[in-house]
Amino acid sequence: AQLSGLAAAASESGVPCQHGTGHSYCFGVSATPPRLTATSYALLGAVSKAGPCSPYELKRVLARCIGSLWEVPHSQIYDEAARLARSGLLLEVQEGTGRRRLSYSITEDGRRELLRWMRSPSRERMELRDIGLLKVAFAAELEPAELAHVAEDHAEAWQALSHELSASMDGPGAAYAAAMAAAAVAFWQTLRDGLSVQADQLVEATQAT
Repeated sequence: AQLSGLAAAASESGVPCQHGTGHSYCFGVSATPPRLTATSYALLGAVSKAGPCSPYELKRVLARCIGSLWEVPHSQIYDEAARLARSGLLLEVQEGTGRRRLSYSITEDGRRELLRWMRSPSRERMELRDIGLLKVAFAAELEPAELAHVAEDHAEAWQALSHELSASMDGPGAAYAAAMAAAAVAFWQTLRDGLSVQADQLVEATQAT
């Protein structure tokens, strides 16, 4: 309650406000509504899940929650967390002594916005970036046997990613990531098997002539 009051005071005054016994400071809030991105919501979700944490701790929480499904550069975490704090969706507190470490916690406005986003249908165009699918787009340039090797390579790559995600992630995201990786492995293995049959049939037809 004290922090919320201080954040409100900071919002009205537009200047830093002292917190507690003078060992930390919370910073003013902008009245301008923010333009939020998927990265913004990833940070709000991570802070909501972990509680007050530093930007470095945020990076670790993001790695456990979403792994490589949605990578956020460390430098971007600092910038985006500060922007969300200025918008009133996160509360930023800095130690007044020692390492002067920054810490972020989610505000009531931030929690409401996170829930609103999660409950809303996604309007963004879906984008699937997989180097293997890019190669398949030009598959006419390859023989079936060559393309089968491409499929085998990507089946193995997705299998390795599946193991990596299972080892590094926790929570619901880990189960969803594992299911997605398993589906990708199955796709590439099915493509590989079909292409291998085509390659064998092509060899048999060539030998018959």
